[in-house]
Amino acid sequence: MRRFDYSFLASLALPEDTTALEKDLESPASRLERRSATAQTLVEPIAILEQFEAEGLPGFAQALAQAGGKDFLHILAIALGDAGLEQEKSLALGQALSAYDSARRSQGDSLRLVACVVLDCACIAPVPRAPLGCGLLLAQSLLCQMKPSIWAHIPLAATFRRYRCLFQPAFQKAVCQQIENEPDYGGFISIFLALLYLSLHALDRERLPAPAVKRRGAKRALIEDFVRNSPMPVRKADICAALPQVSPTTVEAVLGAMVKSGAIKKLGAARNARYIRG
Repeated sequence: MRRFDYSFLASLALPEDTTALEKDLESPASRLERRSATAQTLVEPIAILEQFEAEGLPGFAQALAQAGGKDFLHILAIALGDAGLEQEKSLALGQALSAYDSARRSQGDSLRLVACVVLDCACIAPVPRAPLGCGLLLAQSLLCQMKPSIWAHIPLAATFRRYRCLFQPAFQKAVCQQIENEPDYGGFISIFLALLYLSLHALDRERLPAPAVKRRGAKRALIEDFVRNSPMPVRKADICAALPQVSPTTVEAVLGAMVKSGAIKKLGAARNARYIRG
């Protein structure tokens, strides 16, 4: 059985854009934490079940939901043992969590670390029919244990659901590479941080009064916000899927205007065209 060890993260060099994204996450997280006097809704792992319905997953989610407090990992190991998991998978997941605990003690809270154990959880697939669901459930549980406490309130499931067309293929590709012994922790960390970035800003938008937008320009503003807030290049089809109330013709017109003004960049052409903030 594989030996899990995340100590390499202390010296892992990530691409420049991923490092910049990591820093972007630290700033708004701290700012939101300072404003935490506003009532917050704690996101429990069980909430993600709305997106992932599969045999065995409710038991896994319940085990995660029950694992809280100072002895989180110990309680989790016991809860998972009672969740009807295969012994080999339960043991592997326990070892991954132990490696996470060791790295956390030596390196402190780290979003990189959470990403690594989430990827390994998805590869172990405690519930074979929903490996990605298991990973996201574990992510929500681990984020609830982190500081600042704002991470316990981000709408991870809702964000994944909204941008599913972007994240699910990337997550599945990373899992396949890991299973085939071609691990790409760095690539998965980038994907995971992008999901957290969008989740954090979704929470920020909920806390701040929405700016007054004239009805005439409301759809244009939705498209502009979608592209500018995405840390990854997006296609016209991605925008249409996320904003069904906006016609493809309007999306195309707004994208053209944004490219012309220099607000965004266009990568590729025709059906392969993608757009990213300038």
